[in-house]
Amino acid sequence: MKQFSIDRSIAYYIKKTLESQSKKICVYFKHKDSGIEEISCADFYRRAIAYSSIFKNCGVKKGEIVLIITDHSPHILYAFIGALLAGVIPSILPFPGGKISKERYSEIFKNLFKIIEPVCIVCQKSKLSEYIQSDRITLADIDDEEIFNDSNGFKFAEDILKREDIAFLQHSSGTTGLQKGVALTNASVLNHMNAYGKILGLNEKDLIVSWLPLYHDMGLVSCFVMPLLFGIPFVMMSPFEWIANPVSILELVSKYKGTLMWLPNFSFNILGQFVKPELRNGLNLGSLRAIINCSEPVMQDSMLKFYDFFQTCGLKKEALSACYAMAENTFAVSQTPMNKFPEFICVSKKDFYGGSRIVLIDKSENSNEEKILISSGVPLENCEVRIIGKNNEILDDGLIGEIIIKSNCMLKEYFKRELETSNAIIDGYYHTGDIGFIQNNNLYITGRKKDIIIASGQNFYPNDIENVINEVFGVRKGRVCVFGVYNELLGTEEIIALAELEKNSDNREKIEIIKLIKHSVFNQIGCQIKKILFTGRDSLIKSTSGKISRSHNKKKYIEGAWN
Repeated sequence: MKQFSIDRSIAYYIKKTLESQSKKICVYFKHKDSGIEEISCADFYRRAIAYSSIFKNCGVKKGEIVLIITDHSPHILYAFIGALLAGVIPSILPFPGGKISKERYSEIFKNLFKIIEPVCIVCQKSKLSEYIQSDRITLADIDDEEIFNDSNGFKFAEDILKREDIAFLQHSSGTTGLQKGVALTNASVLNHMNAYGKILGLNEKDLIVSWLPLYHDMGLVSCFVMPLLFGIPFVMMSPFEWIANPVSILELVSKYKGTLMWLPNFSFNILGQFVKPELRNGLNLGSLRAIINCSEPVMQDSMLKFYDFFQTCGLKKEALSACYAMAENTFAVSQTPMNKFPEFICVSKKDFYGGSRIVLIDKSENSNEEKILISSGVPLENCEVRIIGKNNEILDDGLIGEIIIKSNCMLKEYFKRELETSNAIIDGYYHTGDIGFIQNNNLYITGRKKDIIIASGQNFYPNDIENVINEVFGVRKGRVCVFGVYNELLGTEEIIALAELEKNSDNREKIEIIKLIKHSVFNQIGCQIKKILFTGRDSLIKSTSGKISRSHNKKKYIEGAWN
């Protein structure tokens, strides 16, 4: 397997790969309306250096920021690599969505620009110029063919790129996508590739298939930067096209004999439960050696339903895998070893919600007394994972606490945010804000520190309650939000649930759904929901990574939006 010396830069290795494999297909890019474009390594490199020349002509200097904000287009790929080759720092941000006003988006940009001070933005000028009002920023218009004609004068200067230089920024996901900029150095990214490539066993026969957005670490690192560095071809389609036709991603796997995929947990649910059985006809998923559940709490039930539905298409159970990842560690922290279904344990539900220790029990017929927890794999060899308690003491196996990590592929800083950086990195360890435990070297994620609801002295995880509500008849799956609101009179938090319904329902139907929700949650989790509100269709706020945003929906609830 290929290994990278951290004395070189990411740009050096990508240039080397594209030049040495010039005749090979680099990417199969699925356009929204015009089919699949097969882009060779030679064509990719030619277009990337055209962007390098554009940045040079725009006066962008080494270490300055270039933003890439455009709809689904291979120009995102070319501009990103072109920036790396030019020694400037790229960052991909989400294209303005239909649910955010021009005024709000402009305000977000204005606040972000004060911090990161971008010099150039790659975009479709006709679509983005109304959002950005600044004479100090050059807009490189991807629709202007003339700016791509002059790639003369660009010369790759490897000697100016240092291992400690910031290679690119990943903006952590949020409802705007414009949150803290995670700054990753050349050395961090290459260290990560060496460790993650090893556990994945990456080889020249691999092909990665993805619908994931490139402004999210899972799409950017695992499905774009990694295959380019290793010289592995990849297939890329639009997230919006996948949402409209989920099975289309598996059609691409079948067509191109894809071997690796990364998906958030909800994708397993959608594909395993909402695809019409006849759409499986002709699918061959036997080439997949790993389909990796990542980005959300991993649910065994979701993975097993997916497997049960697609095993007739040649899908192997041992191809199902799990990963715990974050932009702050470049990407992966832990990963299930290849060719092995993730480890899982059965624990006492009462002890799990009632305290800080897991109690292993034998699986029984009475699911109301047990909870199945599935591992997110073992830590990468270059990543130390600890679990700490409320007083920052290190906890033993089986004790639940905050996950902190230390590795040679961590972020250098939150870009130009000293306070946030110092609050997150303490004595060399990054404090993730995630809650979990270690058992037999396997890492289990149970929730987010800030999201835990403490009701009547017991700890409850919103994602557990949301999963129960999602299964109630009449509720629109994936459109549920649970959080706690402190009641000063009672001196404890109360559990609030927001949900969208599958169809317009009258009051009688709504009352029945509420009864079902309360009954199911009490029987399976053992807690009482204080209030259940049904919101309008598509009214719950999502983050750019597609997750329901608890903090923003809670804020909206407190402000009386659904009263």
